[in-house]
Amino acid sequence: MESEDRGSEILAITWTLTGLAALFVIVRIVWKFRSNKTKLWWDDHVCSLSWFVLKTSTFIITIATSKGLGKHVQAIPEENLPAIGLIGNFIGTLSILASVWSKTSFALTLLHLLSGRWTKDLLWLGIATIHVFLIVNALFMWIRCSPAAKTWDVYMKGTCWDNQVYPQYAMFAAGYSAAVDFILVLLPLALFYQLQMLHWKERLGISLAIIVAFLYVPLPPFSHLEMPITTPLANQQQPTSSSGAGAVKKATVISGLTSSDFTCKHHPSFYSNRPV
Repeated sequence: MESEDRGSEILAITWTLTGLAALFVIVRIVWKFRSNKTKLWWDDHVCSLSWFVLKTSTFIITIATSKGLGKHVQAIPEENLPAIGLIGNFIGTLSILASVWSKTSFALTLLHLLSGRWTKDLLWLGIATIHVFLIVNALFMWIRCSPAAKTWDVYMKGTCWDNQVYPQYAMFAAGYSAAVDFILVLLPLALFYQLQMLHWKERLGISLAIIVAFLYVPLPPFSHLEMPITTPLANQQQPTSSSGAGAVKKATVISGLTSSDFTCKHHPSFYSNRPV
């Protein structure tokens, strides 16, 4: 079956964004050594760990494209479908961990800079809850079927949770993740505006950056709406996503590297594990 192959596009996007993230981490660490010649703190180590997990995810995506990731599900050899499903689970898990630890890194930075008991308590609460909710989301990706292998091999006999349980929890987890992002964006404002040495132009620039962050934070939870593709698998009548769509979205939307498996509710063949 002739089908458009977006594998090269996926690789270009993911490796470019991974490279940009690496540049940010390198500049951060080099600047820290040159400016105050101090040792790296916990936030630097967690930030580096987050990037390493992201790089691992991108490497796995590279392997997945050789299996057919980026093609329509009907253009992929049937024997490759379980492998792509398994790879999608790994990508989803790694992307969630990268997101959690990148948020944790910034929260640790704020703990180092901000004072006030309520502020620190709020940051620790955010760190703890984001780990619980998002790691549970990653865990559900693997345990929602019995046997577990059915989560990536839809042809295997077994049972799975109701089709809406995992998608609904994933949406909740991503919504909470976005709420934590808002908090992490707002808390530094108190610090910036207390700095008397800031010129009004600098304060304006900071305000504009905050506005951009506000516009960006809500996007990942709705990013699954970008990829409607119809497939005749299982005689479906509604639009669904293509094979590996969840992996593609997690790979190409860094912030939603984020987030969660939102394409799952639109892809019964891979995410609900109903017989096809």
